[in-house]
Amino acid sequence: MTLNDVPYTADALQSELLMDMCESVDDALLQHLDQIGHVRRSPDVLSMEIEGSRQRQERVAALRPLIEMYCQLLARGTFTAQTNEHADLDLTDNDLHEVRTHYLNYLNASAVAIIANLFDKGIVQYAPKDTKS
Repeated sequence: MTLNDVPYTADALQSELLMDMCESVDDALLQHLDQIGHVRRSPDVLSMEIEGSRQRQERVAALRPLIEMYCQLLARGTFTAQTNEHADLDLTDNDLHEVRTHYLNYLNASAVAIIANLFDKGIVQYAPKDTKS
C-alpha cells in the first residue's frame, strides 16, 4: 500500500494524525498546521474534525495500555542503542531520563494516532479474543 492508495489527500491524513496525537486540539497545533501549509478550517469544519479525532481516539482506548507497553519496550531497546552510540554527549542521568520520557510519549502518541486511523479507515479491525475458549 502506498500513499496513493489512501482515499484522502496527504494533508487531510496528516492533519488527522497530528490531531490524534494530541490530547486536545489547541492554538499551538493549529498554528503548526498553518506553518506546514494546511488550509485554516472554518469553526464548523474544525469542530467536526475535533469530534472525529475524539471518536478515533476512543476506538483505541481499550488498547492503550497494550500500546503503551509495546512502546515502552521499543523505547527502551532503541533508546539504549542510541545512547550507547552517542555516549560522547556526556548527558546526565536526569537528561537521559527526560529525553527518554519525551521519546516514549512521542512514540506512544504516534502509535495511537496510526492505529486509530487504521481502524477509522477500515484497514485494520479489532476483535478481542474470546477468553472463554
